[in-house]
Amino acid sequence: MKFLFDLFPIILFFVAYKFSGIFAATAVAIVATVGQIA
Repeated sequence: MKFLFDLFPIILFFVAYKFSGIFAATAVAIVATVGQIA
């Protein structure tokens, strides 16, 4: 389960990239990573 939790920002990045482009995907990855740390 920890492995999936660690991959969560990467998965969200690729989903956001598919639908919105690189800038939105980068923002989503940053927010997801900060959310994991907090």
